[in-house]
Amino acid sequence: MTKKLRLHFISLGTLAVVIVIVAVISMINVRNFMETRSDIYNILDFIIANDDILQPNPEKKRDFNYPEELAYQNRYFSVTFSEKGDLKQINLDHIATVSEEDAVSYAKKSMTDSGSKDFFILQQTYYAYEKLQAENGDVTMVFFDCTSYFESAYRFLHFSIIYGFICLIMFVLIIAFFSKRAIEPVVKNIDKQKQFITNAGHELKTPLAIISANTELLEMLNGKNEWTESTMKQVKRLTVLIQNLITISRMNEQSDLTLTDVNLSSLIDDVVPSFKLIAMQQFKDIKTDCAPELMVKGDEASIQELLNILLDNAVKYCDDEGIIDITANTKGRSVRLMISNSYLKGEGVDYSRFMDRFYRADPSRNEKKGYGIGLSMAEALCEQMRGKLHISYRGGMISFTAVLQKA
Repeated sequence: MTKKLRLHFISLGTLAVVIVIVAVISMINVRNFMETRSDIYNILDFIIANDDILQPNPEKKRDFNYPEELAYQNRYFSVTFSEKGDLKQINLDHIATVSEEDAVSYAKKSMTDSGSKDFFILQQTYYAYEKLQAENGDVTMVFFDCTSYFESAYRFLHFSIIYGFICLIMFVLIIAFFSKRAIEPVVKNIDKQKQFITNAGHELKTPLAIISANTELLEMLNGKNEWTESTMKQVKRLTVLIQNLITISRMNEQSDLTLTDVNLSSLIDDVVPSFKLIAMQQFKDIKTDCAPELMVKGDEASIQELLNILLDNAVKYCDDEGIIDITANTKGRSVRLMISNSYLKGEGVDYSRFMDRFYRADPSRNEKKGYGIGLSMAEALCEQMRGKLHISYRGGMISFTAVLQKA
């Protein structure tokens, strides 16, 4: 139980840390890429404003907070077309890796875009461009090689992911280190509850034994009557209930069982006949469809108890003249044991609570004999054997599926 709680605590803590780290890294990098884009556009505007060819009128040059040498530190080129679309001028003075043919090709392709500013990537090179419309109708396309800026942004993203992963590992180690201390109050509370159930069970056995003995003595002296029979019936009911509670408490304490190879098919053949007679008396039909020689990893006594609980539940709550289906087969690395029964009132029922102790799905189930802890015991048995118990409802049939390890 302690190990399970620690793993659950560590998992939730790790999930919370992952969410925070991913959110922080995402926000920082989104902001970084937005600033990178803004800087590139500003530099492009600066280049245009300070280039004598692109901006020949000094009085129209804008004032930027950049040094004038910035234009010479970056690579850019421009292509000018006349109003009719004829090539008018190509300026490749500030770039060496682009030919005139490539420059014209880039310009013609970018001119078809609707926006005046944008980016594109070609052969692992990033370009930002701006479209300038002159008063005489000429169109100038200015291209800025901004590869180094994007590479810097991607390097920042790469390193932030690495540092985030390192931080995640550190946080997980810290959470794991303090997890035992964090869950200690919960573990103590659970242990106290288990101890209370065990002690209360043993304490209640004595007065129940006295009540039973006194009632039997009254029956010997005065004969049986409806009151003594009712008292004995309730004594037996309480005795079984106490025994079941103590059993569940012990099952939770014994989290590890020695698992061996168990023939599930053989156990089903042994257990089912005793329930068939009960079902026939209630006009209910049990059908079995199990693969032969199904071997599972488990404890034979626990699997037998699991079968008894699920079959008893199926027979007890099956509709009158209903059907009980028992199937067992292999699926991947597991063996699935499914016990289904007719249950027309099962539509819209909250099945997630069926395995809660003392839970009854509807008032009609309270009319049946039982304590509401059988399915809780079945779930605990499955978990002890490293399996799972699922509940589903389809087509008027409620199904309990035990998934066990294949031997």
